[in-house]
Amino acid sequence: GSTTLKIVLTDKNGKIIYLNVTLEEIKARLDNISTRGVAATKNQTIDDIYNERSPLYLKYADYVLDLNNSNVEQTVEKICNLIK
Repeated sequence: GSTTLKIVLTDKNGKIIYLNVTLEEIKARLDNISTRGVAATKNQTIDDIYNERSPLYLKYADYVLDLNNSNVEQTVEKICNLIK
């Protein structure tokens, strides 16, 4: 699968779930944004994208999940617990 800088999900009721990780965590997960399908302008860095998008994601999210240091299984569990 593809890793994105930030993931925003919607549940069955249309609530927005923001899967939040720190910039440092994102950098650890992404080697090269140009080969990972991240929507960005040609000269945007990971820092630029993070600083531009994070405030918007936080503003519009109904729920924010902190997923720093979470593996796939932990992430799925947190999402499932939230939408039960």
